Amino acid sequence: MSCSSCGDKVVGVCKVCELLDKDSRVKQVSYCDTCGVYICPACKKDWGRRGIAYFKNLIK
Repeated sequence: MSCSSCGDKVVGVCKVCELLDKDSRVKQVSYCDTCGVYICPACKKDWGRRGIAYFKNLIK
């Protein structure tokens, strides 16, 4: 299951990977209107990682 609010793919940094893995490599990402960030295809499918990143970003 993936997010239906994610748009076109571009090259950028996945915010979920950046917050959870300290991975700021440039890769294929898409903007998610629901999340308000760019995310990679792997994180797009992983709601657990996205949820943890959301709360980690709130306390940051």
